[in-house]
Amino acid sequence: MSDAMRRLVLALCLVPSPAFAHDLWLIPSADGVDIGQGMAFPESVGAPHMTSVVKPYVVTPAGKKQKLKCNPIGEHCPSLEFPTKAPGLYVVAVETNPKQLEMKADRFNRYLISDGMPTVYLKRSNEGQLNKDAKEQYQKWSKAFVRRGTGPGDASRRLGHLFEVVPQTDPTLLKPGSILKVQVFFRGKPLADEF
Repeated sequence: MSDAMRRLVLALCLVPSPAFAHDLWLIPSADGVDIGQGMAFPESVGAPHMTSVVKPYVVTPAGKKQKLKCNPIGEHCPSLEFPTKAPGLYVVAVETNPKQLEMKADRFNRYLISDGMPTVYLKRSNEGQLNKDAKEQYQKWSKAFVRRGTGPGDASRRLGHLFEVVPQTDPTLLKPGSILKVQVFFRGKPLADEF
């Protein structure tokens, strides 16, 4: 597996464009789930645009999927409403619309090096493509696990994202310093390498 893919797995989301915030994350709060993005978790550079956040939902402790609504501020979605009726484990998920951007060759090459993707840079170099402009299509998926009291819930439930990191145990029950084992799926199939 490439260095770039390992970065994606660790971030629990797909790497997006260098022109925008790179990572997308969800942070449970007292009255909802905050959405952040950027390169310095947990410091967010701002909330995603309302038009980019699609299909926010929660899987309840009973296994039911419920649509969530954005709590908008202007044209942005900084947080999601969150149901807290039943105790147990909730899995909150957000998907963004696919986006595409184009970059000049020199800017794209600098991005590959600065963002820790030297294998992609070397591949471009070996194929004589360092002078070619780049097109990038990206999409983001993010999940958060929220425990409300004791009760049921399934952290290892697959949600069907194109790229998905699935914990093998409930991350809300781990103690600091514990190891979280995960399985990584791409297009519904498990990736071969372990992390």
